[in-house]
Amino acid sequence: FGKVSYLTAGEMPLPHMFMYFTISYIILLVMWLQSMKRDMSVPVNNASGSSGAGFGGGPKPTIYAIHHLMSAVVFLKILTLLFESIRYHYIRVNGQADIWSFMYYIINFIKGTFLFTVILLIGS
Repeated sequence: FGKVSYLTAGEMPLPHMFMYFTISYIILLVMWLQSMKRDMSVPVNNASGSSGAGFGGGPKPTIYAIHHLMSAVVFLKILTLLFESIRYHYIRVNGQADIWSFMYYIINFIKGTFLFTVILLIGS
């Protein structure tokens, strides 16, 4: 009934679904980066240099380096979802997607390694 597809009936919506998740993660990353940018530009109120938010009277840091590393993890997740969407599209059209599978697995490995590293840094 129409176009030839090499995907099974259950896999046919996957390219569109992964692209939807890619766009959703891009929106969330932009919101996260805007929130971090807004928190980095919080002005200091009093003359002693503290904003009054910390327990010791000093300024309370709101953005740490780990927050930027978490942004990188989300960016790698976006790339993983994008390559998986492209991979399923090429499998649907051509029946195989060798280079896209390779790209997906490489980025997925890097993302997993980076996520493990970030979790270790949060725990230490």
